[in-house]
Amino acid sequence: MPMTAAYAPALNHGFEGFLDFLRDQEAGPAVLSPKRFSDVLSIDLQTLAGQAHVHRNT
Repeated sequence: MPMTAAYAPALNHGFEGFLDFLRDQEAGPAVLSPKRFSDVLSIDLQTLAGQAHVHRNT
C-alpha cells in the first residue's frame, strides 16, 4: 500500500503523533501495530518480519 493522505495527519503531529498512530489500540499503549508500521513503510508484513528477523506471527 503506497503512502497516502490517510497517514499525513499522523506525520504532521511530530514523533509523538506518529507513535500514537502506530499504537495498537486493542493491545494497549505499549504495543505498536506491525500492520500500521508496515503500511507506513509500504512493505508487507512478511518483509517486515524478515527485516526484523522474527517469524511474521510472532
